[in-house]
Amino acid sequence: SMEGLARGLRAEEEERRRRRSAAAANANANANANANAAWNNANSNVAGGPSSSTGGFGGFGTSHPVGTDSTTTPSVEKNLDMEYALLSFAGMQRHIAAECLFYLAYHAQLTAEEVASTIDLIRDLTNGSDVAGGVGGGLPRLDPLVEDVPPVYGEVPMMTATTASVQGFMSQQHPQQPWQTWNVPVPKLKDPKEWEEEWIANLWGKGQPSLLQCVSTLIMTVMCALDARQVLMDRETHGPNSFGAGNALLPPHSDTSDPSMNGLQPIHTRLDPENKDTERQWKRCDIWGVLFLPYALLLRNSVVPLTSPRGSGSVPSPLSPDANPRTRGTMDAAKTFTDCLTAASQYKSLTFARLSLLPSLGLPSTRSHHKDVVSMGRGDDVSIFDFYISVLAECTAQFMDVLCASGNLPITQQMWFDEENNTAQVEWKRVEEKNYYDVLWGKTVVEDASGPREVDILDRPDCLEDVFALVSSVCSASPESSKAFWKIVEEELELTEDGSSPVTTFRLAPSRCMRLLETKRSDNDSTLLVFLSFLASLALSDGVEENDTDNGASMVHSFLSGEKSINAPSDRHAPFTWSNAISAIRWYAEELSPEVKDEGSKRDRLRRSPTTTTDTVPTPTSYYYGVGDDTESNDRDEASTPNDTHRSQSSSSSSSKGKTPSTKELDEVGKNALTSLLSLISNVAARCPAAREYILDIQLPVPGTDGVSDILQDGCLEILFSLLTTEIPPDIRGLTFMAIANLLQSKPGDTGKSPMGKKAWELMECCQFVPVKYLSRYSSFAAGAGSAPSMSMYNRNQPRDDGDVPNSYFPKTADYGMIYIFEHVEGVVGSYPATEGFLYLLTTLIKVAGCPSDLGSHWRLRPGCSPYIEYVTDFILPRASGTARHVKPLPFLTVADEGRLTSRALEVVEAVLVRYVVPLALDRATLSELRESNCLTMKAANEELGLSSNTSAIFCPNDSLDEDDANDFSQDFNNICLYPQNVDPGSQMLEVSYGEPVSLPKTPGFFILSSLLSTSKGQLLQIIQKLISENGGSRDIQSFYGKSVMSKLLAIALFRETPPSFSNSREYNELVGRQQRNQLDDASCKAAMTYLLHSMIQQPSPAVLDFCFEDAFSFETTNCAPDDAVLWRERSLLLSMRILCAAAAREEPFNRAIKHSPKQLSVVPTLLFIGPIHGSYSHRFAEEQKVNTARLSQILTKGSTGAHGWNYSFNILPIIVEHIGYSAYSLSNPQGIALNAFCLTSYISQTMPQEDCLRLLCGTDVCGIRLSRSFSRGLSEPPREDSSTCHLSDVILDMILNNIGQHTESSLNLSLMMLGLNGSKQNCLNVILDLINSSHFILSQKTSSSASKCFEIVFRVCELTSLSPPVQSQRELFLEKIRKIGFWEAQIFRFLGTSGPLSPSILHEVSLSYHLEHDSESLAPRRGNNVLHSISWLLKGAAIELRALAELNRQSQFISLVDTLLSPPLPLLQNALLDLPLGQSRCGAVGQIIHNDIPSKDIVDASSVPLPGPVDVCSNFHVIDIEKMQGHFGDEYSLAKERATKWAHAWNKFVSRVCAFSHISEAWSDFTMAMLIFSRLVSRTNEHNGIINMLGKSRVVTEILCTTLLRLTHSGHLKALGPYAHISCGNNSFYEGDMIEAECGFPLSNSVLTLTEYLVESTLENMSNVHDNSHSYILSEEDAGRISALIVGAISSCSESGAGMSPAHDRCAILSYALARILTFSKLQSYCIVLQHNPSTILEIYTQAATLLFDLASWPVFSSQDRYTNLHEAKRGTISIAARSGLSSLFGYLNSFDRSDSFVQSFASKFFSSAPVIIAVSQLVHLISIEDSDVAYILQQIALLHHDGIQLIAKSGVTRSLLSFANTYTQEEARYLSSHLGANGNASLNPPTTLCGH
Repeated sequence: SMEGLARGLRAEEEERRRRRSAAAANANANANANANAAWNNANSNVAGGPSSSTGGFGGFGTSHPVGTDSTTTPSVEKNLDMEYALLSFAGMQRHIAAECLFYLAYHAQLTAEEVASTIDLIRDLTNGSDVAGGVGGGLPRLDPLVEDVPPVYGEVPMMTATTASVQGFMSQQHPQQPWQTWNVPVPKLKDPKEWEEEWIANLWGKGQPSLLQCVSTLIMTVMCALDARQVLMDRETHGPNSFGAGNALLPPHSDTSDPSMNGLQPIHTRLDPENKDTERQWKRCDIWGVLFLPYALLLRNSVVPLTSPRGSGSVPSPLSPDANPRTRGTMDAAKTFTDCLTAASQYKSLTFARLSLLPSLGLPSTRSHHKDVVSMGRGDDVSIFDFYISVLAECTAQFMDVLCASGNLPITQQMWFDEENNTAQVEWKRVEEKNYYDVLWGKTVVEDASGPREVDILDRPDCLEDVFALVSSVCSASPESSKAFWKIVEEELELTEDGSSPVTTFRLAPSRCMRLLETKRSDNDSTLLVFLSFLASLALSDGVEENDTDNGASMVHSFLSGEKSINAPSDRHAPFTWSNAISAIRWYAEELSPEVKDEGSKRDRLRRSPTTTTDTVPTPTSYYYGVGDDTESNDRDEASTPNDTHRSQSSSSSSSKGKTPSTKELDEVGKNALTSLLSLISNVAARCPAAREYILDIQLPVPGTDGVSDILQDGCLEILFSLLTTEIPPDIRGLTFMAIANLLQSKPGDTGKSPMGKKAWELMECCQFVPVKYLSRYSSFAAGAGSAPSMSMYNRNQPRDDGDVPNSYFPKTADYGMIYIFEHVEGVVGSYPATEGFLYLLTTLIKVAGCPSDLGSHWRLRPGCSPYIEYVTDFILPRASGTARHVKPLPFLTVADEGRLTSRALEVVEAVLVRYVVPLALDRATLSELRESNCLTMKAANEELGLSSNTSAIFCPNDSLDEDDANDFSQDFNNICLYPQNVDPGSQMLEVSYGEPVSLPKTPGFFILSSLLSTSKGQLLQIIQKLISENGGSRDIQSFYGKSVMSKLLAIALFRETPPSFSNSREYNELVGRQQRNQLDDASCKAAMTYLLHSMIQQPSPAVLDFCFEDAFSFETTNCAPDDAVLWRERSLLLSMRILCAAAAREEPFNRAIKHSPKQLSVVPTLLFIGPIHGSYSHRFAEEQKVNTARLSQILTKGSTGAHGWNYSFNILPIIVEHIGYSAYSLSNPQGIALNAFCLTSYISQTMPQEDCLRLLCGTDVCGIRLSRSFSRGLSEPPREDSSTCHLSDVILDMILNNIGQHTESSLNLSLMMLGLNGSKQNCLNVILDLINSSHFILSQKTSSSASKCFEIVFRVCELTSLSPPVQSQRELFLEKIRKIGFWEAQIFRFLGTSGPLSPSILHEVSLSYHLEHDSESLAPRRGNNVLHSISWLLKGAAIELRALAELNRQSQFISLVDTLLSPPLPLLQNALLDLPLGQSRCGAVGQIIHNDIPSKDIVDASSVPLPGPVDVCSNFHVIDIEKMQGHFGDEYSLAKERATKWAHAWNKFVSRVCAFSHISEAWSDFTMAMLIFSRLVSRTNEHNGIINMLGKSRVVTEILCTTLLRLTHSGHLKALGPYAHISCGNNSFYEGDMIEAECGFPLSNSVLTLTEYLVESTLENMSNVHDNSHSYILSEEDAGRISALIVGAISSCSESGAGMSPAHDRCAILSYALARILTFSKLQSYCIVLQHNPSTILEIYTQAATLLFDLASWPVFSSQDRYTNLHEAKRGTISIAARSGLSSLFGYLNSFDRSDSFVQSFASKFFSSAPVIIAVSQLVHLISIEDSDVAYILQQIALLHHDGIQLIAKSGVTRSLLSFANTYTQEEARYLSSHLGANGNASLNPPTTLCGH
């Protein structure tokens, strides 16, 4: 029960406390004593005596508090301690139990006592035990400076301090004590990273982070239990609660009923804010206050029927205690409701929810369920994080709505500060007045000159900013949850033209909170930032109808563009618009621009009083937060060259006489303002194309000095770039870059280059973020042109480590732009938001505008985008990956920062490479040739390189290429040199040539591709290899990245709004030390500490998310949490592998082009990332790198040492293979990494011999166990909902099928290893069996194709032969395994079996779908084709199984399998035959389309390609390549092109159907024939044992034979057959469609012949058996007559296929053999199968069949194959022999009757008088003259049958033909005899064998 779980949790916690309290207290006390003694000793040595401080504070640090020193509980000892293991296990159990409580409360109704027990549990867990510190200490407020963090100084070793550093340190600490050399213990400052890891480990050692997780889960449990919006299920009735609505804890409001609220008393006692006793029981009132929120929402309906955020728009009046109170006893619901709302803010519970509760819920990637627990095929991967965040979002949205509706919305922070400041002033004034009167009265007064008390912001309650900061945090954690803060309204669309009923739709609308904030924003500008941040959060919402045009961003844009209004229009205030936002950004850009002014003219213009105006485009007086005073106006200095821009940017670091640069910095308000504005622009622009276009079109007039606008205007891009040239924090700079990038995104479907993107390139070049002037190999500084930065910057000693390695490459000067920010600003913190934003902008510009080759041509000798790409590949990536030489590794705050920076850099590389196309023509390629080359390369990647599953992501569309690309890419393969003139040293050129020719830079794509394919293994490839393989590859992503981030987030969450930091702790220790040395008085120390604490407070901020592109040429972005380390690690892996795939796809044309280039190609990089040497640039030179490339497969598989000395001889391929089984936790496509890893593996298998491929893919795992495991995991991945991309399971199955037949020396190829025939237990075969065990997987539209491949693989494994003994053994084990589980019987019954007349078989349903189809675009037939193929492979595999069982003499298993198919009353084999969809290929719209608007034969022939699929199934089928067909009609639209396309789709659908029908017909026939053949073998083997008697199934076999013949008979002939067409067993209602497809008739005819042979041979054996055969089957006369009549009917139906040779003639020939067999048997048994009383229709059928056979028999037959001119004639001769056999048997059987028999007379007269027969007899007679070897016999049968035949032969000139033949034969024989025996020989003339016996 719920209460039992709660009691168990509490008892477990108490027991753990008792067990740990004594030991923890003793250990911590001893450790504390040791630490105090050590530090006191150190302080005594330094000061020359013992310290007077009892706290142990010295000059270097502070004593460590109880239980926090790392020396107390070393990590090694802690890990080896069983108590800690038990603690971890108990914490995990506790958390699981808490999650169970949450899920129960989410769905089920809890009682008040259970909820109260959960609240008590939260209180007890939070309060903890009485033992201070250690395990069981609860969740106290932690001290971020001293008590709960380790000391910043480490151990105190004894050493001789003689160095200058120690002397300086000691003299600084003790300036009054001169000394030279002291033996003193010098404390060593800890490394910040180690210090951070230490305090995190200490907190986890005490179990507090895990306890916070548990408490947070229990808080969410209470939220669910008190939720009044969801109908909770009653746990006894298993249905809704008795009220049917709301929460049963509080009955719904009703006017007729008066339910009591006494049931809430247990909860009310614990959650009453006025209950002081309860308050004293909580040590953490902020956690207690969080529970007030759901409790207030529960009481909401009992106070007044308020509306929800998605309800009506009316705002009710503020609540009061008299507003509909429902007071029961001592409980005042209205007052409690109001008190709860107020208390939550007073206790700072919203801050706790934002900074502690929300982070403890985890991240999407760390709280997602793994794929193993996901139901196959359904894709319901919903993590507990999704449940948590949805509950919290709904609760927060309702709470905000209640605040707005009740009037309890908190005040702003500024208003609170002003009120507190006024209160302090009043208090001070009262004190002064009291002192004044005391003096008058002669009292002693203590003078206090301190003034009014300072306002301590730590005492500030939750204000308006905190409320909406919680909203921003929730939306940032889960953008999908932002929909909860909108109102959803219902609309009815207007009637359509066809008069149908109106359609009801839902859309987003402003909520009550938005309307109220907008009103307050207009009345009070202090809420403007809150309003903007709220809009930025709501912009992340999706639309109600999943429509991008109605999402949150579109709605926000409609408000800010003026299309819609949040509130009703009013003259009282003007709405906030996009123009206001851009104007405010411009104001900040102007104010932050460095200017030189007199000291007297300086003034802070960032915080001026607000002024409002109603102008649409506001003047500088209309801004908020003091942006209103235009008394000072500044002239705008536009930099015409990058040099001017640099001088403007660096002016703050220069000085002049009497002037100082007016350097301005943003305060907190300015930072929040810019963050809110930029976040709003970025979030809206990323999701709304209309907003991007609107904002970019904004042009603001530039005000003149007289206040009148000039002609000049500022564009949006210019304003944003101007802000980037100012001194703004890195996070705001990065956000600005991101806003620009999102504004530049193209519309969906727009693949052309954007003019705004080209403009942004130019603006970025003008800003010189990458300092080309300082880094260029042709730098003007090296030639003495221009002015270098101050030389004093180069003489400063950079921080170095013990190995004398610097921290950075370049000096600390802003002249280096983004490099300076990267190394000296962001690098100090370890987070790189500005660089990441800059890289994101680069990626966007490459996507929307390409890489302009003329960029910077006005001031650079070598124009283009190469400097920016080299900045990424040669500087950022080496530093981020740790492969840069001669520099200290780059510090990172978290692993998320490392992954984020790496991902952003790889995005640039991928965008460049994907856009690159190797041209066909190397001289000067045209645009059409470039596009053709792109198509050919893509086709080769699909068909030859195994990259088909990834081509859409690694190739750009042809529409994105233009003439500039064709010219640029062609120039890459020619070493073009420029010959510029020398420039004046005083010019503005950034580069000079020294009078030497300058090589034209290669395009960025060429540069990257040549680096990846370099034979010397370029740096970029080595970086990618390192990124793929580091930290365990795919195995440790979740454990290393996810857990490391979550452990830190949870530890930080314990400190709420004041997280610890190394710098703050160090500063605090220094303050304490200075105070103890009397260098700082108490008041100053207290003020400094207060300031330090205030600076640590995390201020509320708007929702700031990163955006990522789905792929290199997709403009669809996804929101990415900046702290999600798993996400960024996965993106790094994805991008690394995708880059390798893109390089592999282009390697063949690239290497070919380099080989055929006229001269040796070389690359001269544009930049050199080496800092100045002693301020000199003379060391720069042009380094030429020769281009030598090879195949990527050769580079990846060879061991070599890189150019930079790193040894990468290890094999990267096994690591790549392991990623095939990796399912991403955070990516939008969980299979993205696995698909790219598979593509690389497939590429290796396609380009290398099989033996080498296996050796390299397996690596050290010779047996390939890991390879099998990886592929099996990848195969078990469920398919994506998005069917536009390839499924991983499909491509893995394709690889298995493509390689399963390849021969290797060990007979173990890649496919067999994947299937587990190497002995691996985790293999693809086991996964395949699991997959096809699911009916959903087999029948689903998405997975039916995969199911068909699975069944094919099982068949291919069954038919494997010529295997080595170990592999053969594994194959036999697999076959034995599926026999034991009854695989064949179960699967056959699944497809063919029925559960009754109302539940037909799967095969029946599939056949019915063809019959009922009317839409040519329907997907159902495609699924039906796949199911038919699955059944076909199953039957073919079962046929092989029958053979194996017969060979192994497995009688019982053989009988079991046969009985499954032949058991009456409805044999599955016969039922399947009835359900075969024969004749249904032309059903529906397909049959109508393929006979109309047929394109010309030339176009059809030119566009025909083989049907994709197995060769043995699809080899004879051809479909239309639609793209190739459309190419014949040109690029423009035409009606003929549309009709041809429609016809091609219908034709391809028709061919696919026929192929599926043919396949299942063949499989059914193969199984039937195998069953009959091997059943006779088994029967003979066990004849004497009496174990098996298959002959007892002959009755069923007879019915199957008759059913088969009926399926082969045309519907028009069924009625003519009369009673013979009846099926005595099974369903007689099969589909009577068109004539059966010829491709299906041939295999069924084979089965007819086999079935007939089986029945005849069985009868003859039984009749010849000397033993008792009374129970044996004998083919009766009636059955023989029926079979012969049906065979004749099937033969006559062959004439319905049309004239000319077709497969129907083959069918007719086989049926003719069957007819001969049954007639010969009937004649032998003297059966009278042709009765005199047969109806005339039977006679007509016989006549038609004989006529058709006569036509086929007229083809010539020769005794030697040499006499046939071609194979066509030889095949006709074979068919003719078969036809003659049937005719001879028919005539011979009829000849056995009396000539006067009426049937014989009627048949002869009708047959010999028909015109086709007369023509056929003439042809037969003519064949005598050409020596037909068999014609005489058939003519004799004609003559013997009836005198009409004799007359017909005579009339046909038989004597003339005989005489002609005799003469010819005599002459030939005479010539032969004379040539061999001479003229007088004794030899005699031999009669011709053709006429022997006639």
